[in-house]
Amino acid sequence: MLAGVCAAQTPNAQPTPTPSAPAAPAGGTPLAPQPPIVRPAPQPPSVRPAPRPPVASPATPVAPVPQQPAPAPVQPVSTSTSASSTSADAIAEFLSSPVRRYVDRMPEMLGDFGVPGPLFVFDDDGGIGSSMTGVVNAPVASGMQRVRIGDFNQALPRDRIFASYHHFHNVGPVAVEMADVSSSARSFSVNRWVVGAESTFEDGRSSIEARLPLGFVDGVDAFPGASSFGRVSSHQPLVGNLSLILKRIGAVGDLGVLSYGLGLELPTGGDGRLRTGTSVYEFGNDVVHLSPFVAVSKFHQDRVWFGHGFFQVDVPLGSEPLAVADLALPAPSAVFGHYTDPVRLLADLGIGRQLATNRDWTLSALGGLHLASDLASSPTVISSRAGAFGPVSGVVVGRQATSLNSSFGFHLRHRNNWYARCATSLPLSHRYFDSELIFQLGRNY
Repeated sequence: MLAGVCAAQTPNAQPTPTPSAPAAPAGGTPLAPQPPIVRPAPQPPSVRPAPRPPVASPATPVAPVPQQPAPAPVQPVSTSTSASSTSADAIAEFLSSPVRRYVDRMPEMLGDFGVPGPLFVFDDDGGIGSSMTGVVNAPVASGMQRVRIGDFNQALPRDRIFASYHHFHNVGPVAVEMADVSSSARSFSVNRWVVGAESTFEDGRSSIEARLPLGFVDGVDAFPGASSFGRVSSHQPLVGNLSLILKRIGAVGDLGVLSYGLGLELPTGGDGRLRTGTSVYEFGNDVVHLSPFVAVSKFHQDRVWFGHGFFQVDVPLGSEPLAVADLALPAPSAVFGHYTDPVRLLADLGIGRQLATNRDWTLSALGGLHLASDLASSPTVISSRAGAFGPVSGVVVGRQATSLNSSFGFHLRHRNNWYARCATSLPLSHRYFDSELIFQLGRNY
């Protein structure tokens, strides 16, 4: 009855199904009843706590975070080398760097070109009223001798052509006196041209240079109106001695070059002749001269000031023959002795500064000191004989002395590598000449 009341109060309620025992197989023993399946109640989702930052323990050191290295700054391209070096690799690097092209534009050193020949003292009896004595410069090829390697040069081997003009004013003295007639005392000048070229090899480390001087000399001509046996005159060949200069870089440094080499002066000029009364003296030109040298050229760090230094020793490899002939006698000329030039030290120091520059031109001022010193004296050569009218004698006297000259000038260079310069040289001690004017023109390739 209670179940019926509950059903009547819940009209739409469905009866709860009661799990029934599985049916027994046909013809078999019924299966045992199975316990009901109990399903676990669903669990609420787990809430995970937010992670906390780790707290370092004071006992455990914290490893430092590795830092990435900062990128190296970009270095500008250097136009200079560091310390000086003699290694082949350093020299090759220098020759291919902008420094080499910069040093190539450095103005060359100024210099005075050569010295005159020895002095000749004579006493000649050319007959009644024409006996004469005097002292003159012995005539030499092109008026001057000895190549000066530092003149119009620098230590860096280069490819170039050039020409120089030198006017030596009052190269002397010349003093001639004729007994009971008159006297003549004067000096004469030398006008000398030098043409040359320099060419590099060994990838620019070495060069060979050739120079050929041409000299126009005011020859001695004393008493031109006298008799044929009463004159004093000289003849000096126009073409001088060809010089070859080998140069090689020995070390390079910060905006500078040190080089060394050898100069070779070949006797390509003719013999000089001097007539004094009845005698004709001939001064031979047969000896080769060797000139080992060292040179340095360098820009200052400001690239405005620059300097040069050349040091050479000129060594003759023999002695020159001296011959004499008598115009009043039919006998041919005969050698009466040999003259040996002294070994000579030549040193040149130069300094310069760029004064102004623009897109096309660069103007520089130049100055220098030039030393020439004989390291050994030359023997005096004496000729004494009986002439047609009386005794005749001649004495060749070497110029053993130390001379110091100064030079000043300006150098103008165009951007296409042509350049011109004018300068003057003045003696400071033991004058071989009163003054020298210099004009030079060149081009680098």
